[in-house]
Amino acid sequence: MFTIREMNRSDIASIRKIAVVTWKNTYSEIILEEIQAKVLNDAYSDVEMEKRLNSSLTLVAENNDKITGYAFFQESTLSLMVYKGNPNLSFYEKEGFRVIKENAGDFYGIQ
Repeated sequence: MFTIREMNRSDIASIRKIAVVTWKNTYSEIILEEIQAKVLNDAYSDVEMEKRLNSSLTLVAENNDKITGYAFFQESTLSLMVYKGNPNLSFYEKEGFRVIKENAGDFYGIQ
């Protein structure tokens, strides 16, 4: 049976595993694996997951008592971070996204 419910502390390990798989599938061609690992370690650390539990709505999807997905909800602003050279940038622009800010710094070694 498929259900959606709020996350609890016991879900954190499953959410981390899903994050690793989805990041690898999504970013393997544009972000080095070691950088992905650093980002994921930071973004899904115990401290960050505790913040999510206390300050945002986090839902998990379960299928037969196994977590198969998750979603974090917080601010009302929709934003997107796209790396320069991402061939999908034109897709986002066609969908109405626009560049508000460019960051010349690096993100875990990515320019």
